[in-house]
Amino acid sequence: MRVFATVLLLALGSCTPKATPAGVAAFAPLQWSALTGAPYRLTELTLKGKATPLPDTRRPTIQFGDNGAVSGMAGVNRYSTGATVSGKDTLAWTGPIAATKMAGPPEAMALESAFLGALEAAARISLRDGKLTLASADGATRLEFGQ
Repeated sequence: MRVFATVLLLALGSCTPKATPAGVAAFAPLQWSALTGAPYRLTELTLKGKATPLPDTRRPTIQFGDNGAVSGMAGVNRYSTGATVSGKDTLAWTGPIAATKMAGPPEAMALESAFLGALEAAARISLRDGKLTLASADGATRLEFGQ
């Protein structure tokens, strides 16, 4: 009888929902509405595992608008595209990234080219404590933004 009671208690105990431990966030997909608002300014750029120095001025930006709109300043030129966010951290571009075609100083144009290439490679997205991170599927290329 004692064995039966023990087995019954173990079975019932395994059916009850488990509480999320204190300090551990429950899984929550990133919602588009959490991204919209003020533009984010690039704070770090890593290309294929190598950090790229950023200037103090002309830092690229990204801004998320309604209905999947994405736009910003690439350093010299403005750009725009569309995107979707699904699951926990999946980012997909819904079209090509279109940019204006103004010329600028060589170092600004080089940063802009690197930024737009990294942006096109982005396949993952996260937003934690106001820090936005876009990354390639393998994580070797990363763009980090702050507000």
